[in-house]
Amino acid sequence: MSDEVTTNEIMDFLKEHMVTRDEVENIVDAKLRITESRILSAVDGIAKQNETLEHEFLILKNDHKNLTSRVTAIEEAVEVA
Repeated sequence: MSDEVTTNEIMDFLKEHMVTRDEVENIVDAKLRITESRILSAVDGIAKQNETLEHEFLILKNDHKNLTSRVTAIEEAVEVA
């Protein structure tokens, strides 16, 4: 048994394990599509959450305005202010 590796063995190994530029591009493209999809899903989720928070803020702002008006009316009715 010799520890030497022949040129043919090296070439056979390379043929079995090498990938072409197109194969690498396909792999990278597939991984990028998955990553892009995840990013877009996350951005959509954040945008939806922001929209919900803005809506809730407007409701709370309106409620605060109404409560302030009611407290002012009560203060005027009992002549506190």
